[in-house]
Amino acid sequence: MAWFLVSTRGGKPAAVEASNWLSALGNGLEQLGAVASIDRLACEVLANGTVLVRDVRTGQGFVVQPREASQSSALEEPEEMLLMPADTEGTTSESGLQDDPAPVMLADPLSSLSTPQLTTLLSRIESTTTTAAAWRVALEGARALIPAESVSALARDWDGTLRFVDALGPTADRVIGREVPAGQGIAGFCVLRQVSLIINEPHRDPRFFATMDRVTGYRTVTLIAAPVCYEGSLFGCLEMLNAPEAFTQEHLELISIIADSLAEQLLVVG
Repeated sequence: MAWFLVSTRGGKPAAVEASNWLSALGNGLEQLGAVASIDRLACEVLANGTVLVRDVRTGQGFVVQPREASQSSALEEPEEMLLMPADTEGTTSESGLQDDPAPVMLADPLSSLSTPQLTTLLSRIESTTTTAAAWRVALEGARALIPAESVSALARDWDGTLRFVDALGPTADRVIGREVPAGQGIAGFCVLRQVSLIINEPHRDPRFFATMDRVTGYRTVTLIAAPVCYEGSLFGCLEMLNAPEAFTQEHLELISIIADSLAEQLLVVG
């Protein structure tokens, strides 16, 4: 177990003890009374362990910072996670820690992600009549809006397995048809937790499914993933690899919007 600070912009941080940052986020938001307002999360994990979180639809931002405990604190009995129930060992604690460091603050939310290109893409997704067409239009549109070497669509089967149903990029023909076991990989994590993630050093992340790089001969350097889900229906994941420079928070929010639109259409055409 470790200590984390969970904060909102301009608010006092909540100090919580948890097994990992995802548990800490859920527990911290419960303490801050923000759980009910959360809709769709996009998360960026920084090299120092700090996690920047944004609710894509509202623009509300949160920060999860790891920290070392300077004093002991009595733990309460574990409570049910209200935000991320798929995670484990979350506890809620009224911490007695003193002299909390100032939390990292997110920049002001983007005023608008709306552009003619995005609006046109969402309309094209909405006009598709088959699942294959919906996935393909979303992939092509994501690649046009977000610089990346490769983009892929992973559809979720009945048993939770993720299957590559479409891909664009140097090794697309070696990817399509391959499977990621249920709950594995960054994509599996994003689908189960229904969060979007930027991973800038995937090979150092224990969740990374390195098998795909080995079998395709492709090296993943940076990764961005967004779950395709709508009102409890989990359809799969959109994944983009290897940005020319680095994926940004704006890219994360864009792919999340595209994934949401795709999920709504898959519910119609599926």
